[in-house]
Amino acid sequence: MMKALLLVLALSATVLAQANFQLLVTETPAGSVGSGQWAGVRRYNVAGTGGTANLGNGIAAAMVSDPAGLALSPTGELFVGNRHGNAAASSMSRFNYNSGTDTYDPNGTVTGNALFGTHGIVFSAAGELFATNVNGPVSRFTYSGGVVTPTGFLGSGPSRDAFVSGDGQWLYVTQGVSGTLLKYSIATGAFVNSFGIAGAGGLHNGNWRGNELYIAGFTSGTVHRIVFDANGDVTTSSIVATASGPISLAFSPDEQEMFVAGHTSGIINRFSYTGSGWTNNGLINTGVNMGDMLVVVPEPASMAVVGLGVAALLRRRKR
Repeated sequence: MMKALLLVLALSATVLAQANFQLLVTETPAGSVGSGQWAGVRRYNVAGTGGTANLGNGIAAAMVSDPAGLALSPTGELFVGNRHGNAAASSMSRFNYNSGTDTYDPNGTVTGNALFGTHGIVFSAAGELFATNVNGPVSRFTYSGGVVTPTGFLGSGPSRDAFVSGDGQWLYVTQGVSGTLLKYSIATGAFVNSFGIAGAGGLHNGNWRGNELYIAGFTSGTVHRIVFDANGDVTTSSIVATASGPISLAFSPDEQEMFVAGHTSGIINRFSYTGSGWTNNGLINTGVNMGDMLVVVPEPASMAVVGLGVAALLRRRKR
């Protein structure tokens, strides 16, 4: 039994490393901008971990409204948080991936519930959706059967991205104007604690790698690895990479490669995991300002060989 399990895990790692995947990144100008500067969502087709990245079919500017945040729903629907220039009531655009045409097709728009300068989006396993807003609060919704229903707000003050803990108890929020990570109870919506992340400035978007949270510090030019205890409190943090104006990051499906987007540099830096740390392994020169990033893996037939557990790994981003 144990040998069979080890074989499955080894096969899973191989499939994940070799799997082609999509790297999505929003084209997000810095600060408050007019509609003439709004852009779309770029897509790079990556030939497995460490593989070449080629520009693919993205989402045109006319289909979104100053996009910033990205997230996949539990059903695989792509949600895009729209800032609307950080100057007007905002929205979330919804898309379904069409494998036949290799495009993302519009599937409606979510508005209301205090959406304003929407930056980050996250779904919980329990079927809740949280959207951060440039000046706060965090807008809260339920997501069931594809229906999005507003349920109020959480927190106050500026917010840039949100992350749900692995046990579903806590929501962590970055503010974008400090090096502080805020912790809220999802059950009650109450503020619980704040944690200063050493060496961080302007914490923005990030992603989970296992049970560790990685977040980009825009003004400090740093990427931070944050470790939590059983109560969901920060125990340690460390700087694992540096880059010019890092705004967000994403991991390859096997989590052995980290992509870090520069908000004003036009560069996506690529880092490889060495077993003990991260080493720079090239870059993608996008030529545009960037916001949030998301890795998406079309589910190939070969995933049936290694089981549903691995397929779930492919969709686990931000939780």
